[in-house]
Formats: sequence, C-alpha cells, structure tokens
Amino acid sequence: MASPIFMLDIDPVGVVATHPRHLELPALVAPVPEGDAPKSHNTLRARLLAIGCMRLFKEGFAFDSSLVSPLAERSFTRLAKLLLAIRKQDDADPKRFPPCSVFGHTDPTGEVGYNKTLSGRRARAVYAVLTRDTDIWDDLYQHAHGGDDWRHRGLQVMLRRLGFFSGDVTEQFGKNHSEVVSSDYYLKADNVVIEGMTNVTIKVGQSFVAIEAGGIKIGTTGKIVLDAKANVEVKGLAGVKVESPAQVQLQGTQTSVKGSAMVEVQGAIVKIN
Repeated sequence: MASPIFMLDIDPVGVVATHPRHLELPALVAPVPEGDAPKSHNTLRARLLAIGCMRLFKEGFAFDSSLVSPLAERSFTRLAKLLLAIRKQDDADPKRFPPCSVFGHTDPTGEVGYNKTLSGRRARAVYAVLTRDTDIWDDLYQHAHGGDDWRHRGLQVMLRRLGFFSGDVTEQFGKNHSEVVSSDYYLKADNVVIEGMTNVTIKVGQSFVAIEAGGIKIGTTGKIVLDAKANVEVKGLAGVKVESPAQVQLQGTQTSVKGSAMVEVQGAIVKIN
C-alpha cells in the first residue's frame, strides 16, 4: 500500500487539504433463500469517499460575481499538485485523475433564486479552470446575470492579471446595486468621492443627512451637536434663519451677531447677555 498523502494548505483565499482514510468495515447482508437465488440477489455498491478538497473563501470571488479572483491562483496550484500525487497512487490507471465534484455557494443575503443561479455560475467558473474550458468562461462573459457581469470589471481584472492593464479596477453597474455586510464596513483612501446625480442620503436609525442638488437637509428625532476645537461659522448669502418653537440660546465668552444689512432677533422673550 502506498504511503498516505497529507496536505493542509491554508491561506487568506482558500484551503487545500487531504481527508483522513476511512476504515473499510465488512458488509453484512441477509442471505437469499435458495429457491429465490436465480431471480433475487443482494447488491453492494462501494461508497464514494472524499479523499481531498479545495475550498475558496469569500475572497475567491468579488461580491455578486462568479469571476474567479486571481488571488485564488495559489489554491488551484496546490490542488493540481494534490491531484497529481493522488493519481500516481492509482494502481488501476496511474494516468487518470480522481473524479471531482464542484459546488458553488453565495452569502445568505439576497433572493434565493438569484443566489442559486449565481452559485451555479461560480461552480461553472471553477470547473472551467480545472478543465481549461475557455468556452465556459466565454459563455459567462457573454451572458450576464444581474450584477454578475464580466464585461466591465471582469475584463479589467483579467487584463490586469495578464499584464495588459495597469490602471485601477473599477466597477460599473447597469441598474441597482446593493452590498450587505454582517459586521463593520471599512472604507479608507486618500480621497473618497461619493457622487449622486439626484440625491445622496446617509441614514442611521431616524437620523439622516440628505444631499440634493438644491440643498442639504439634516433631520433627526434626537439632538444635533456641532463641536469644533476652533471656530464654527454659519454663512448664507441670502440669509440665515434659526427658528425653534422652544428656546434658542447663543452663549459664549464672546458672542457676536453681525449683518451687513438688517439683523432681526425676535421672540416672546429675547435675552442678550
């Protein structure tokens, strides 16, 4: 018997590993009555046993995409080495590879039917890598599925990996796009630009900041605090209005209210101290 193969290779993108050998136990079957022997018999089928696996983590695919990330290259290389090692131990035919099953998965967010199709597309993409079937990738490229569109970002990723593109990889969506994370979402860059053609709204609970072409609106059921270590300036070319059904208070060691035209202070009780 050949020496058992052991592999456990883990990186941030995936894991490639062998499975422990299974102990083959005797098969217990019921006897066939002598008179029924010509037409009755027991059937035994050998179990399919997993001897190795490769798993790609979420880093193996972009969100809402079936395009295999170039970061998964090392996992595929390690899987190929594992398959070659197993093939050498095949006494019946040392030239054949062990059969493989490919399963695709998505995160639990989104509609079930959509995710099922996306899972199948991811499985096809991995199968195409294993079999070097470029026609499958071409089919995935030609036929988008919702946000899973290889024709823009996917093309940039492939050209960049091949050395034909050195710019930043951008994403472009034809319709709506959403991202959902179960924990923190962290975005860091030298400059962050969020541009909306009609509206950009930041909302937390019942508080929001809505930025529109005609102005900015801040709303909340709680309190708004402007806190600065230096000066706070409020300017308006047409005017500045502060209004409250309760009390409005301006307080400081030195408080100035200035206007180049008219300054109006109005209220049931006006206190200037």
